[in-house]
Amino acid sequence: INLREIIWPLRRSWGLILISFFSVVLTVTFLTLTSKPVYEASAILSIREGQGLQGDLFGVPNALLQKYRVKNEVAVLKSRKLAASVIRKLEESTYKDSLSILGNSLQNTPSLREKIFPFLKKKKKAFNKPSFQEVIEKFRGQTKVSYGRDTDIIELKGRAPTPWEAAYIVNTWVSAYQDYNLSDTRGEVVQTKNFLKAKLQEVEKKLTVSEERLAEYKKQKKVVSLSTETE
Repeated sequence: INLREIIWPLRRSWGLILISFFSVVLTVTFLTLTSKPVYEASAILSIREGQGLQGDLFGVPNALLQKYRVKNEVAVLKSRKLAASVIRKLEESTYKDSLSILGNSLQNTPSLREKIFPFLKKKKKAFNKPSFQEVIEKFRGQTKVSYGRDTDIIELKGRAPTPWEAAYIVNTWVSAYQDYNLSDTRGEVVQTKNFLKAKLQEVEKKLTVSEERLAEYKKQKKVVSLSTETE
């Protein structure tokens, strides 16, 4: 095969080659101008080992508590309940009017295509603010939780049209998770306190019965006082 045999088909089909080339260039250009940018932010959580109050008080084996700890925390981070807490925090923040996840921004912002070709600008359609449940589903669709099989590190990822919003969503997510852990810890403290209170009342009843029996014994045996060791 010589060079002429290679060049001849190219010269014969130069029109088709040019059409194909410009078609690809125009398609890529159009997609680049019309596609909305998506940015991603991430946060790293380290699940520290610890037995908690119940483990400290009642000697629960640490290995038993650690077995499913990371998986449990991942389930909490993915839960609808925590997602609802995140959305409430976003709605109560001072930046709520600038968050696209709440449907409060980017509605009147022209796209790059409209900036370059103003005559292609379309009339904006009436925008209906999404419901609370729709925002929750949107948040769960824009976020991701991942972790290693043999590690206690959990990675949270969130996507948004701007870098700032992506970071703000992830930070709010972490904050809501910390609040959940504090609330859970308070609940554990209250539960342990109630348990100890019930046990204390039980011991007080036994002590009262023992004191009454001791008094009855002293009365029957006519014992005036007992020695310290006997007491």
